[in-house]
Amino acid sequence: MYELIEMQLSLMYDILYTKAAVIHTWYGWCIRVVSPAATLTAFLLFQLDNNDNSDAYRVDAIVTYVLLLGALVVETTSLFRAIGSSWTCASLHARRWDLLYGALVCIRRRFKAANSRRWLYSIGQYSLLGFCTRDTTEWRSRITKRVGLGDWWNKLHYSSTTEVSQSARDLVLGAIPRRELGDMRNARGRWILQKVGLYDEISWSIDDADFDQSILIWHVVTVVYLCCREPAPPAAAEAGNEQAQDQSADDLLAETVRELSNYMMFLYVVRPEMLPGPVRGSRYDNNCRGLDTLWQQRSPELQGRDDYGARTPREHLARLLLREYGDDSDDRGSGTSSSSHRHADASSIQIEDNNPHGLAYIDGAGLAGMLLSDEWGVPDVLQMIAEVWIEMLCYAARHCSEIAHSKQLSNGGELVTAIGLLVEYTARSNFHRDGLAAANGTAPAGTSMADGDASTRAAEISTTDADAYRRAAEISTADGDANADASTRAADISTADADASTRAPKLSVDPDVC
Repeated sequence: MYELIEMQLSLMYDILYTKAAVIHTWYGWCIRVVSPAATLTAFLLFQLDNNDNSDAYRVDAIVTYVLLLGALVVETTSLFRAIGSSWTCASLHARRWDLLYGALVCIRRRFKAANSRRWLYSIGQYSLLGFCTRDTTEWRSRITKRVGLGDWWNKLHYSSTTEVSQSARDLVLGAIPRRELGDMRNARGRWILQKVGLYDEISWSIDDADFDQSILIWHVVTVVYLCCREPAPPAAAEAGNEQAQDQSADDLLAETVRELSNYMMFLYVVRPEMLPGPVRGSRYDNNCRGLDTLWQQRSPELQGRDDYGARTPREHLARLLLREYGDDSDDRGSGTSSSSHRHADASSIQIEDNNPHGLAYIDGAGLAGMLLSDEWGVPDVLQMIAEVWIEMLCYAARHCSEIAHSKQLSNGGELVTAIGLLVEYTARSNFHRDGLAAANGTAPAGTSMADGDASTRAAEISTTDADAYRRAAEISTADGDANADASTRAADISTADADASTRAPKLSVDPDVC
């Protein structure tokens, strides 16, 4: 399913932002073949007619040669790209020209043509605590700040890209089908908190807060918890492989939680248009200033310790937050009173927690302290945090506008767009019942990728999704009329591709044809 969604995003990109819908028609192919031949003919005719040897004519001839050669290279390259595209593969496969289809697929695999569209195999990362512990004396940061480009440099330099781990993909693909339709689209963490029995205690961080505030709070919760939790003891030799496997699974889950947390912060800071509702930059700036001040005041004290080099500055700041705001401080008292305060009126909570300005890092550190103390008796805190991030990701994907999804597609697909498609497929095709059946040990009916049923339903839905993205592109691009004509013709092609995938499921799940 993951590869299928990636192919459909590639198809949507072709429909919205390229001329593929026009090129892959009979008249489009005629133009594509005739254009290089006409350019080559013009080049030869000009060369035969080049009889003047004057200096002025020689300069004009050189310019003309350069233009004609450049046009010839461009047109020839476009012809070969069209021949080797996935649209051509689908057309050959639909017409049962298996020999040509197999040869073209082998060539694409040889040159790794599909790698340019592997958007969903990497995601952006941004760590709030890592940014706040940066070296402020670094000369590039000082220069960009002086010329007014500080925000641009901070987003560029302190954000990164990482490969999506297989554990993260498996966790997301396994968690979504377990939820009902309303929980997939609107839960924001409510479903898992109700399941573990903590919704009444910490609903203030989910439903009672703005979405951007919830992201900040749970990002701090994740970083503080991962940096301050007790490491698992090494597996003893006599314990066998089972304990070692559990420890490895715990480490993989921790890395997955960190990936999801940093990705949501990346969307918050670098791609705020991909999040629903108002994303307040002032809220992020206030938290950054507070963390910067705390780090500048307390880092000299930490640097004098012998164990300072054993941890990264981000880990030191996380432990400092836990010590200041989440480690049995006087303003929290006993765990029972803290829980009752959290469940009370929001304004009184802020005063009692010494957080009158609603700074997310203070609330996040306090919540992380409660989770680390294990007072609530959650059997698997890491799994709970991971499920909260998955629900937030589904909420963001569902409530992000179609225009934002389509605009971002012009720069490459985002994971949040793929999650939105996955949620819709799950909702429309009743995959969640199959997921529950699989969890109970019953073989799910009608969802095998081998028999093509799931890919057929998804391909049928993709035509509707392409129409929605096409409408969004008509609004967001200046040449809306041209896109509308191209997209109308492409809708017929995509429907034909859906029929082709019904007849030959192998094409639908082959990532190298993407």
